[in-house]
Amino acid sequence: MALMRICFFVILCGISLMMPAVAEEKSAAKQPNPISDSEKEFGKKFLPMTSSFGFSELAFSAKAPNGLLLYEYLQPGQDIKKWQFLSTVSILPVGKTKEEGDKELARFLAFFKKQVPKILEEKEFDAAFGKIYYTSYEVGDGPLKENNLSAIWQVAPGLIANFQIQKRGGAHNQGGIDTFKNYLTAMAKKSQEKKT
Repeated sequence: MALMRICFFVILCGISLMMPAVAEEKSAAKQPNPISDSEKEFGKKFLPMTSSFGFSELAFSAKAPNGLLLYEYLQPGQDIKKWQFLSTVSILPVGKTKEEGDKELARFLAFFKKQVPKILEEKEFDAAFGKIYYTSYEVGDGPLKENNLSAIWQVAPGLIANFQIQKRGGAHNQGGIDTFKNYLTAMAKKSQEKKT
């Protein structure tokens, strides 16, 4: 598991936001870069979103050398070492303008489609701030095989967000998939209402 987390951060430093989660208990000293108290507090800002799906505990946070912030959330009573469901929010600074963010987002999406072994479904949602890209995909093997729901968008100029719900031990049920997509539909609609 430790090797998997190290590989995870190496890939993130290149471009990727959507690699399989390898959550396990780690001390701050063993994280690729210790995360500051303010960055941990920043991770709590996503609790309203993750809590909508039952993930109310911020269980792990780290920072990659390229500035990517990674937050992993659990449902109450789950163990970070052996989770069945996990929610991950990744935030990656890629520039200072929306144009820079759009360029990097397009580059990442092209890279992602080449790297993920099995994409199950894709959909785009039109929001006031740009598109939200939804993907359902499988990654990994054996007991660590994951079935993931992901949404990627530019949350602020030059700042890419990736919100995922990962599941081990089988596919997400259709109700969970519909709930995730309905959440994205509502988020896009709300952004359009704010714009007018």
